Amino acid sequence: MIEVVFGITLVFELLLGTALIVSLLYPEYRVWPPPKKGSWQYWLIHFSTESAILSCFALGFLDWNTFLLKHWLRFAFAPLLIAVGAIIFLWGLRSLTLHTSLGSKGKLIKEGPYQYSRNPQYLGTILFLSGSMLLFNSLYQFVAGFIGIILFLLAAFVEEPWLEDQYKEEYENYRKEVPRFLFKPIKVRAIIFVPLIVLAVVSFFFASGYTVTLILGIPFSFSFSQWIRILGFLPVASGLVLMGWLFKYRKLIDIVISTYVTFLKSVRGVPLANRSGRTEPLIIMGPYQHVRHPLYLSVFLLLLGWWMLLDYSFLLFAALFLLLWFKFVVIPFEEKELIAIFGGQYESYAKEVPSLIPLPKRSRHLK
Repeated sequence: MIEVVFGITLVFELLLGTALIVSLLYPEYRVWPPPKKGSWQYWLIHFSTESAILSCFALGFLDWNTFLLKHWLRFAFAPLLIAVGAIIFLWGLRSLTLHTSLGSKGKLIKEGPYQYSRNPQYLGTILFLSGSMLLFNSLYQFVAGFIGIILFLLAAFVEEPWLEDQYKEEYENYRKEVPRFLFKPIKVRAIIFVPLIVLAVVSFFFASGYTVTLILGIPFSFSFSQWIRILGFLPVASGLVLMGWLFKYRKLIDIVISTYVTFLKSVRGVPLANRSGRTEPLIIMGPYQHVRHPLYLSVFLLLLGWWMLLDYSFLLFAALFLLLWFKFVVIPFEEKELIAIFGGQYESYAKEVPSLIPLPKRSRHLK
């Protein structure tokens, strides 16, 4: 019973994640915010969201107290998080009204909690979910709730271009004054949101890989021999060495900030040449002499190695989907950004060094 409810929750969350990502990357096919009340996008978002939340709470009841947090202190902190989250959410709902909260256009609200946060309802829901995860102490609910929190964070970024389009300069001025959630300095925001963005991406591709194995009827395990599993240490070790070599030439905080800035440019339409807090020069030493995006290659190698070590077929599909996403979505956007920032210096570098797979040096022109 628990596994069935868990599977249903993941399906609804996968639907929501797909709808949000499509809305983010392809605004012409926007699902959220919906084009109008009563549209299929309206019903898809609200049915999936409400079903996912209800089934998430059902998991907490069905799988009560099976996880790690068994200390009695959780009964002190969890109700506090739940209460604060509910108050913030209801305060935001009252200020924005139910009609506008459901995705319909209304006037831009800057009163109540919207004086302090541009997304108080999402913030309240995240706190409420966090408190319930702590209270119920369920492994299944923790996984589903964590994915849900990531989706609510993503929804705030998805809404931003739509709000800018609807309210123009009024929203632009509001955005400059009020933080998205609670934090303003770019380094603090990058440290908080980049790990969540990374976890959202990994969770999405894990779920996608798992869904493909179910649809195609592929065995969950290929029953690898011990020798094949041992061979999995090679790509894992290669990925770790490559990542360690990369960190010798780039500080982790610089990578986090540049990732955050690039993400903001992709969702806000900020001019690509705008550094927005990014201070790094163009790095062409170490692993960057052999491949322009060594971090993405190391992530792929790690996933590929873990597939061989653990013998979970969904990890193979997750690794392949992630590689395709890096190659055809992320890297083309980053290349445009880097050309806008570094100009001819990056173009010359790109002619000599391959993008993702280390090959013999060659000369080629960027498109």
